[in-house]
Amino acid sequence: MAKACQWPLASGRMEKAGPAPPNRAQPFTPPGTAERAGAPVGKGFLGYNTSVILIPGNGVIAQVGDYSGTAWTFTSFDRGQTWRLISPVPSPAQLGDISFVDSRHWWASRWGVLFKTNDAGQTWTPIRTVAPDVSGDWTFGPAQVIDANHAWLQMTSANRRDGATELMMTSDGGVNWTAANVPKPG
Repeated sequence: MAKACQWPLASGRMEKAGPAPPNRAQPFTPPGTAERAGAPVGKGFLGYNTSVILIPGNGVIAQVGDYSGTAWTFTSFDRGQTWRLISPVPSPAQLGDISFVDSRHWWASRWGVLFKTNDAGQTWTPIRTVAPDVSGDWTFGPAQVIDANHAWLQMTSANRRDGATELMMTSDGGVNWTAANVPKPG
């Protein structure tokens, strides 16, 4: 029989949800949580912190962190009936750095470093492990994906006095980036 998933309540007790249907992704109970419905979760329990990102179509990513700082990342494609544990987004990228081509193909970028998944986050492949080579001192925002080959990348000058921004684009899936000719104000 499938193990039931448990969720923390404001009272500090755990609420049990029903088991997943057979042959489906199974709900996940984070290690160290109570194993029975209504069990106290322990002294000092602060609850879970959950972040959610919508996936194109009908999916959702949920990252659930416990009071110790441990986090798990899940996907659901059936409106939360079942959840599947996925691989964490590789560092330095973070959950909020994901941009979607479609429900299975995602890009995660931070500081000009780029990773991709073609299986909805089960595995990640490094595409760029260093930032694009540009002159000056820049910080890079997450890639804004158009399709499997095309994306934009915003750069902000690390020189806080001038606050300049620039754009780069790729047409080869993020392997190479080219500065875009962006009009200047004024």
